Amino acid sequence: MNQTTKPTAVIILPTYNEKNNIKKLIPALFDKVLPKVKNWRFKILVVDDNSPDGTADQVRKLQAKYQNLDLLTGQKQGLGKAYHKGMDWAVKTYQPDVLIQMDADLSHDPALIPQILDKLENGCDVVIGNRYIKGGAIPADWSLKRKFLSFCGNFVASLMLFNWSVRDWTSGYKAIKTAVFQDIKDEMNKKRFNGYTWQIALVNKAIQHNYKIGFVPLKFTDRRIGQSKLGSEYIFNTLFYLIIDVVKNPPRFYRFALIGFFGFLVNFFGLAFFSQLIKANWADLSVGVRNTIANSIAAELSIISNFILNNLWTFGDRKLIAAKDIIPQFVKFNLSSFATGILIPSLVIGLGTSIFGDQYRQLILVLVIVVFTVPANYFIYNKFIWKDKK
Repeated sequence: MNQTTKPTAVIILPTYNEKNNIKKLIPALFDKVLPKVKNWRFKILVVDDNSPDGTADQVRKLQAKYQNLDLLTGQKQGLGKAYHKGMDWAVKTYQPDVLIQMDADLSHDPALIPQILDKLENGCDVVIGNRYIKGGAIPADWSLKRKFLSFCGNFVASLMLFNWSVRDWTSGYKAIKTAVFQDIKDEMNKKRFNGYTWQIALVNKAIQHNYKIGFVPLKFTDRRIGQSKLGSEYIFNTLFYLIIDVVKNPPRFYRFALIGFFGFLVNFFGLAFFSQLIKANWADLSVGVRNTIANSIAAELSIISNFILNNLWTFGDRKLIAAKDIIPQFVKFNLSSFATGILIPSLVIGLGTSIFGDQYRQLILVLVIVVFTVPANYFIYNKFIWKDKK
């Protein structure tokens, strides 16, 4: 941010039939909230989609009183399109440091703006008004259906994108540094982001570009005037986007899981192959010894393939290249794989079957892999093998 003069923040308000709300929100911002923030300059940009209720005319009346208020009008193309158009225009017109998006229906508390800016000043690149963290809330009088849809929408986004830190992907109250918007704006200028899918996609794109996300608690207030524009487009378009994005950009954990499954196949078929090969050449070996040797070879091949593929794909952004890095990390990988994939599961299976009986052997194996081996390996690989160098 510019350190010689006050940084500039542009508050972007998309509107469609918000005449009665906008005439309350804009004075509240200019007269009550923004004067308290001494170290920032502010502009407010209303992006109106040719509202038939006269929203634009109401803004023009307010412009006579507030010189830092601008209006951008155009055809109705959706919430996301309004934000993209407004942000792009604001960047070209004002050269701001920060872009703040918020609803014009009085559901977002303007008093949070100082907290949001403080987060940005202290290292965050995107800040979200979060309803699902301590101090945040959704309206108590929301219907069970709406609460369910809100919770499920955010849960599905977290699950598919495998990111549990955001929690409120669908929040419309957020701020983004201009540099971040400039970095991702071409990716966001797609038809599928014209509607409410914009909210999830903006945060997801920022995360994919390794920007830092921050949160402030938001107590969401339901609109008192007008009607919500949220419709079926949001549900189907968002699901489509999430599916396409996961296929094109699988989250790290999903890549890890796919490679783990491939390693299992290498081990599974390798055991059968080497068992028969050893039997054909050393027929005098007992079945137990033969299978122990065969599985050791197959397991090591599985570990080698897992290491190579994880290095190239799962942790491709932290890829080990030099031999001085690969060799010691491969030794660590082998040791951790032996401990979490063989030694500890074997002990758990032995203890479990001695307590519950041999008939539960396979069930215990599956449980220990799902509950312990997979999470433990993912944690170890992240923290000790392919460490984030940032």
